[in-house]
Amino acid sequence: MRVAMESAEQRACIEDIRGFLANVTILVQQEGETRRHGDVDRLPVKYLYLLAGPEAAMRTIGDTLLTILGASFDNVALRINPIIDRRFSVDPNVSAGGQVVDAVLEIWLPRGADDTFTPRVLNERSDVDVVGAFQVDELILKDHPVEQ
Repeated sequence: MRVAMESAEQRACIEDIRGFLANVTILVQQEGETRRHGDVDRLPVKYLYLLAGPEAAMRTIGDTLLTILGASFDNVALRINPIIDRRFSVDPNVSAGGQVVDAVLEIWLPRGADDTFTPRVLNERSDVDVVGAFQVDELILKDHPVEQ
């Protein structure tokens, strides 16, 4: 084992991992309140928005989006998860840039729905920046009861 850990191959692997980790940001989030409109048991379309901005702005965005999306779709859910640990590092020996995300916005919509509303609402705000936006496939490995 000692010989394997001191090999040129192991050193190359460590350098490769460090290079990879230098380009990774891990967001340690606190799960926010899931806000619902309609029947939200299984909404298959999910969008993630990485947001930068003050906490107060995140609260008002949640209210605004639930109103707009609820008027457009029979069923919708959203959650805003604040970032709670900006100093987390996988490897303290790997340099990392400043963490610029303040919250992760999750939106669930019905099958076939396209979220054209959220980008428009977010772009109209001067106090919130969109750092990243993604449509994602969510795989639920363990189901747990939803608190009502």
